[in-house]
Amino acid sequence: MATTTEPKARPALLQLNNSGAWKTVCSFDASIALDTDLAHTVAESVCMLDAKARWRIVTDTPHPIVLRHCDKANGWRDA
Repeated sequence: MATTTEPKARPALLQLNNSGAWKTVCSFDASIALDTDLAHTVAESVCMLDAKARWRIVTDTPHPIVLRHCDKANGWRDA
């Protein structure tokens, strides 16, 4: 029997808060390293433009779990 070596999909959301409410910017598969790296880069770039911007990555589930946070002062950190 053949086994697959592909990682299981991990649906995630990149969210922005710059005015008091979290807004989903995009969804992506957190099991794909390139996609996660791109989400980190987007957030870091916006933080350089807007010091108020706060970002988070959450699971794309009915009850989202926060996985990581980002802001200009601290960069990315685990929740």
